Amino acid sequence: NCAAGVSPGNIDIADFGLRHSAWNTLAPESRMPGILDTSEARRISVEIVTLDSQVATHGLHPDFIKIDAENFEHAVVSGARNIITQSQPVILLESGSQAALEAMLELEQLGYQTLVSDKLGSLRTWAGGLTEANRIYKDLLFVPRSRMDRFGALLIQ
Repeated sequence: NCAAGVSPGNIDIADFGLRHSAWNTLAPESRMPGILDTSEARRISVEIVTLDSQVATHGLHPDFIKIDAENFEHAVVSGARNIITQSQPVILLESGSQAALEAMLELEQLGYQTLVSDKLGSLRTWAGGLTEANRIYKDLLFVPRSRMDRFGALLIQ
């Protein structure tokens, strides 16, 4: 097992067991404070790799990346800066945490446009602030501004 992060090394993952495995996290705090306490979780040491190093090692050119990292989103994005600037993949990012907001702000600085879906079949550019989008939506789609022309026909205004 390994985890994506900002720099190589090792880290403990908080394992909440099968029933709550969707909330296992590398972050010091749980996304379910008051319900799941990371200090009570089983700790498993995993290797940290960067997405940049994995892509380089395996000669990949990702076009799409999904990041659902339970409070570790910013570390994942930071460890993928080369991919993001060179390959310019579309990124689907889980939102709702401070780490996700920091990742969103970094993506915005790297020239990404935020898209949201309000219902099945709906996709539109987000005109509000990222803090608000982080609060409202579970997932956000980030598209490099240079690739927005490919999404024009899909957007509902």
